Amino acid sequence: MAGSGLVAQYGSVAVGQANHVNHVTHYGGSYTPPTFPAEVGVIPRKPRQFIETESLTRLAVATYGFDKHETPYVALVGGLGTGKTCLAAHFARQFAESQDLVVWISAATREAVLDAYADACRYVVRPAPTDRDRAAERFLNWAESTKHSWVVVLDGVREPGDVRGLLPPRRAGGLTMVTTRRRDVPSPGPTWRQVEVGAFTKDERIDFLSAVAEEHDLASPGSVNWTLDDLGSVPMLVERVASCAVEKGRWPDVSRNSEPVQDVCARVWTPAVHEELTTAVNAALPDDRAARVMAKLLGMMPLDPFPVAVFTSDAVRRHLGGADPEEALSLLRTYSLLDGTDGAAIWPAPPLLGVAFGPRGEPDEATRVRVLADGLLESWPHSPADEVVTDSFTDSAKYVIALGLAIFVSRDHSDGDGDAIDVHPLVFPLIETLGNTGRRLNAARVARDCLSCFEDADSDRDRNFVSGPDPRTFLRLLRESLRWSGESGNVRVEVSELSELVAESTTTLGAGDLDVLITRSQLAHAMTKDRRPADAEQELAVLVPMLEGRVGPSGPERLIALGRFGIACSKARPDQPPAALESAVAEMAARLGRQHPVTAEFRIALALEVRARADGSAPTDDEVDTMREATAVLGRRHPRVVEAELRIAATGAHRLTAEALNGFRQPRQVLLGYGHPVGLIVAVAVARLAVDKAGDDATARSAAIAELAREIVVCAGTVGMDHPDVLDARATLAEYSGDAWSRALALATIHADWTRRYGAHHPDAKRADEARAAAVRAAWGSTGYGQSGR
Repeated sequence: MAGSGLVAQYGSVAVGQANHVNHVTHYGGSYTPPTFPAEVGVIPRKPRQFIETESLTRLAVATYGFDKHETPYVALVGGLGTGKTCLAAHFARQFAESQDLVVWISAATREAVLDAYADACRYVVRPAPTDRDRAAERFLNWAESTKHSWVVVLDGVREPGDVRGLLPPRRAGGLTMVTTRRRDVPSPGPTWRQVEVGAFTKDERIDFLSAVAEEHDLASPGSVNWTLDDLGSVPMLVERVASCAVEKGRWPDVSRNSEPVQDVCARVWTPAVHEELTTAVNAALPDDRAARVMAKLLGMMPLDPFPVAVFTSDAVRRHLGGADPEEALSLLRTYSLLDGTDGAAIWPAPPLLGVAFGPRGEPDEATRVRVLADGLLESWPHSPADEVVTDSFTDSAKYVIALGLAIFVSRDHSDGDGDAIDVHPLVFPLIETLGNTGRRLNAARVARDCLSCFEDADSDRDRNFVSGPDPRTFLRLLRESLRWSGESGNVRVEVSELSELVAESTTTLGAGDLDVLITRSQLAHAMTKDRRPADAEQELAVLVPMLEGRVGPSGPERLIALGRFGIACSKARPDQPPAALESAVAEMAARLGRQHPVTAEFRIALALEVRARADGSAPTDDEVDTMREATAVLGRRHPRVVEAELRIAATGAHRLTAEALNGFRQPRQVLLGYGHPVGLIVAVAVARLAVDKAGDDATARSAAIAELAREIVVCAGTVGMDHPDVLDARATLAEYSGDAWSRALALATIHADWTRRYGAHHPDAKRADEARAAAVRAAWGSTGYGQSGR
């Protein structure tokens, strides 16, 4: 490396081979000719931990063969801290051993590029022009005409204009590499090869951390990788984690949960490192107000893929002061602060923005959270059929709601007139969507978390939530909590709590209040599920006209109650066609349309009632069409869709192999929950089928009978011993009950349960009576008395 005088005069110039360094000195008109190979500029030193990555491989492919034929300009493009400079320096050090000249330029400005070219000119062109701009031009001319091979690296280009007109000519034996965060520096076309430099893969990250652990005698990185899954694998972040571990002598204490990214960061690295990263991100932002405001909004989101529609909503546009949010997002993408594909509904999370601008308790965070909640509410998907988009919305909304509640609880709620109730309406579509995509317990938990928040806000408030300053919010949250708990199998708790809630809300709001009527409708439907359809039918017969008076004949609340009335009638009269439900579905289709979610749900309910009366026959074309159309509207994870699929499979179980039925059941039972009644019923159907398939194999039959008995006990604990599917399974089990009189006794008990539940004239009760009589005759015959059984 040249001495300080040469550095001051020419910049950083190193020439020669191995350790030999030639100093260049000018004496008037005489000069020392240049010696090759040579380096101009300071190539960054190799880091202590350098691993081979996919980006390194892509760069090797892009630069291959440049010494033999004309090669396009190579642009290493990636976000802040992805290691673009490290990769370029790795290749520059290699080229310094095989090429005549390597020029390394810190190209932060156009002036810096011109200065570096002038330095290079003073080395290779002697005598060189004294004027900087002329010297830079001479260097570019030299690069075009020389027989020497050369590599020019322009590191850290910030603006496309800084290198416009200053790129060396493309020629065999010459290579120009540019590193930049700006995606608009390489122009489209064959003159550029763009190499994406991104985050570590998981294996690369593990290799890097393992190398650090080995060098510094640290324990295996272990669970630190969990946190990096949440933070992202940007090399700069991974390196800072490793640095802090080396400094502390141990890896950070981490756990995998949904806490804000800032809380994770606080455990992973020191405040000084955190501040360093924040400063770097701020410096990397474009000089545009809307883009900077957008970056702060994005930083508040969880580190999960986010729905783009939220950030192009009117709520965000207002927050940007009327600026176009799509332009702000585009600018952040141009600066490689965001990844995303045009037209895609979901973009990957930006971990560096989360590190820099995530929740820290700053005064404006409540505003940003409300803007995000407003944006989520405005752009909420109408149908959960697109599971990726739906899950992105629910994940984002759960995080934003939790963050908003935390801010709410932590601040002063008093406004002089009582508590400032602050439930954002986003919580209700979130709860609905969670429940309708197989996450019932999550839905109930979100509602309970909101209720707990308000309890914390006023420790003096008693359990009578509906007497608070915002009774309708409390009533709705309680209703949703009980609804989804009931959908998870806790029907009796739902009935009990809803009964108390109806009494309280009627006292507070009045018997004719719409929210009270909706709560009564939900209670009546819970009574139907709790095997009290006659009571539900009576209640709903009163509610339907009352709701019509409040919302009109086409109001969804009235039509839902009408559909529930139809279901109650069908359950109360299982031996008759479901005429009331059929009429209700026809009215829904006429008023709301066949593709409305309410219509789709009750079309499925009607198909199931018809199926229950079909005696195990194959699905009809109407059933198939109903399921296909309803699934398109509601999504395949909707509880009504899953329940229908399982029930149809259970009624036709005799046409399936045990393996096929079990394979059909298991993923759907996961969606419903293993304690859900429908899943338990189908488990009984699978066990019955196994008994039938066992045939004469005594060992297999014995195991299948034991499994069937177990499934009956488990299922009966939820749906009761007199549930039709349980009764059928008990009849199967009775066929293998010891001696003839034991079978006769078991079948007599089953007949009594059928008669008690459905009446003596129900077809299934009659069949049970015939089976009982046959068993009794067989028992008498086995004794030699030949009695009739009557």
